[in-house]
Amino acid sequence: SLFNTSISSLNLQHRISGMSVLLLISRGGRLMSALVLVFTDQHLAINFAIVRAISTWFGLVISLYLIYRQLQWTRFQPVVLWKNSSIYGFSEFIAIVYAQVDVTLLALMVDRASIGNYAPAISLLNGLFILPNAIYNLLIPALSRELPGKWERAQNKFTLAIVGWTALGLVLWAGLYWGGGWLISMLLGDEYQFAGELIRILSPIILIKSVEFGLAALLIAVGWQQKRLIPQLFSALLIIGLDLMVIPMYGPIGAAIVYVVCELILLAGYLLLAIDWWRSFKKTKVNT
Repeated sequence: SLFNTSISSLNLQHRISGMSVLLLISRGGRLMSALVLVFTDQHLAINFAIVRAISTWFGLVISLYLIYRQLQWTRFQPVVLWKNSSIYGFSEFIAIVYAQVDVTLLALMVDRASIGNYAPAISLLNGLFILPNAIYNLLIPALSRELPGKWERAQNKFTLAIVGWTALGLVLWAGLYWGGGWLISMLLGDEYQFAGELIRILSPIILIKSVEFGLAALLIAVGWQQKRLIPQLFSALLIIGLDLMVIPMYGPIGAAIVYVVCELILLAGYLLLAIDWWRSFKKTKVNT
C-alpha cells in the first residue's frame, strides 16, 4: 500500500522518470530475481519469497526517499484521508481476492500437479498486466485534471489511450496464445506442457483486462469509483461461486474458463457504467 501510494504521488507530480525507476526496481527486480532462481535450479518456495520481499522493500525505501521532501505533514488530515481512500482500498482488496481465488481454491481442492501447471500460466498472465497498467497510471491524473470542464481535450486523450490499450491487448493476446506455452516450457521444462495449454485458454484475458484498465481510468477520473465497486464485487463473488462448483469436476481447465467468463462480465459492468456516465454527462451539458 505504501509503495502504491508513493507511485501515485510521483505520478500526480509528473515525476514519470522516478515512477518508472521505482516500477523497474520493484516489479522488474522480482521478475529478474525469479528468473535467476529458475535458471540456477533453485525451486524452493522460500527462496522466491525472500527475493520478492527484498525487491519490494528496496523499491519502497527508494520511493519514500523520493517523495519525503514533497510530503506536507501540516495538511495531513487522517479522518478525511481515510474516508476518501477507503473505497479505493476496498477496491484493491476485491482485486486481490479476485486475482488469487482460483489459485487458492485449486491448491485446496485438486492435486499438486494441477496447481503446479496452473500457477506458472496465471503468473505469466498477471506479469503482463504491468504493461497496460503503466498507461493506466499515466492517464488517471490527466483525465482527473481535465474532466469534466475540458472534456474535448480529455476525450482525445482517452480515445487515443483506449485505442492503444486495445492494440496492446491484441498483440499480447497473440503473443501469449502462440508463444506462452513455448516460454513456459523453455523456463520450466517440457513437463509443464499442460501449462502451455492453460495459457492459451487464459490468453484472451490480457485483451479484456487492457480495455478494462481504460474504462476503470475513466470511472475513477469522473468520480465514479464507488459505483465501480458494484461490478468488481459482483465479479469477485461470481468467480468464487463458480470456482467452487467447477474446480472439483474440471480442475485447472475449468478454473481458466471461469476466469475468462468473469472477466467478460466485469468488462460488461464497466462498459455499462461508462455508458451511464456518458448519458448523464451529456444531459448535464445540454441543461447548462
